[in-house]
Amino acid sequence: MTPGYLYLLQNPLYGAYVIKIGLTTREPDVRARELYVGSSGVPVPFEIATAYSVGDCKLAEKQTHKRLAAYRLNRGREFFRTSPAVAAAIAYDTCTKINDHLGLLPPEVFKIDKTPPHLPTGLRDKNAKSVAEAFDGKMELVDPFTLRYSPLGTSTLTPEQLDRVEILKMHLSRLYPGHMEEILSSFSRDTTPEKEIKIWEHITKAYLTIEQVEFASDDLRHEAFVLLLARSWSSTNEVLNSYELEHFSPKSAKRLLQAYELRPMPIVVRSRREYKFQQAD
Repeated sequence: MTPGYLYLLQNPLYGAYVIKIGLTTREPDVRARELYVGSSGVPVPFEIATAYSVGDCKLAEKQTHKRLAAYRLNRGREFFRTSPAVAAAIAYDTCTKINDHLGLLPPEVFKIDKTPPHLPTGLRDKNAKSVAEAFDGKMELVDPFTLRYSPLGTSTLTPEQLDRVEILKMHLSRLYPGHMEEILSSFSRDTTPEKEIKIWEHITKAYLTIEQVEFASDDLRHEAFVLLLARSWSSTNEVLNSYELEHFSPKSAKRLLQAYELRPMPIVVRSRREYKFQQAD
């Protein structure tokens, strides 16, 4: 057991949604300064987004990295593409559970002697285009909000899978208010929930490259999500050739689509009336 801190660091050059999550047995600001001074590859200093005291910082780091594994940018580095607020919530929750198990007080937040980094406020509630409407008939798509699903309980999610679904909800809850809870609560309807969760995690990881842009409009963010949803079952070229861009340039749309790391898994429509579907293996 190693007492210390679990810290979340940001760097202005990496973007607001690239978070370094690590541990230290000393003051977090000392560690943040070391990462800058000790590396010629870091042009500007790191900033502490937040840090929490914990009775076992090695275990806290390991468990937090595991919970956010889908958003890791490089397995050999401690950087994650995630909302700062989501990362902080997961880190605090992990530290709280560890301290409780060890019979310790709840984590204390490390006091930072400066104004904390600005956290994006996210999307405002609005009614966005459906996926099918957005493609205007150029590609035969199925709107995920109108699908008829298998019965709940088709599959049983493990505690780890349930935690991953909750993290997805945290990242996407403001994107389609009133719909996202319904969509992401239905993983137990899937016969292959692990595959479906993985697809949504990769969509979300790519989408967060847009979410972090503070001046991005709501329409741009919704179009980004629609493009990535289509990318999950089509190639980048197929999506670009079929979709009439409204808010993206072809170059920026291609860059967004290339951020999706899985191969396409096409949707197979079994019945046009019933909207039953499955994703091909």
